[in-house]
This record gives sequence, C-alpha cells and structure tokens, in this order.
Amino acid sequence: FSVAFAAVFAAIGPNDAFAIETAPLFGLLPPEAPRWVSWALGDLTVKLLMALALLAPYGLLRHLLARLFPRPQAA
Repeated sequence: FSVAFAAVFAAIGPNDAFAIETAPLFGLLPPEAPRWVSWALGDLTVKLLMALALLAPYGLLRHLLARLFPRPQAA
C-alpha cells in the first residue's frame, strides 16, 4: 500500500511509459486515456458492482422482515 501512495517512492513509477501512455479506454472503447485512468475506472466499476451484489440480499431480507413483522402504530 505504501509503495502505491507514498511520495518517497514517486521516482519508481511515474516514469513508467506503459502506465502513462494512452490507450483505448478499458482497452476497447474509442476514447483514448492513460492506462492508469482505465485501471482506476475498472477498479471503481468492480467495487460498485460488488457493493450492489453483496448488499442486495440485505435489502431483500429487510423488506421481507418488515412485511412479516410490521411495526406497531403509535397512538
């Protein structure tokens, strides 16, 4: 983790031509972007899809429990 974000290691990666040269976005879309942008967007997409997939069962369970055990109305 520290190698990726620490300023001390800045000389190791920024001059790597493979990461900073342009390529098609996600490797197949027409817009050109640096590869690191494509990697960052891919990482974000995977994280959002995993969040949706892993949180959906909890929403369904909460909905079912609310129907089975309704809250009493306040008088």
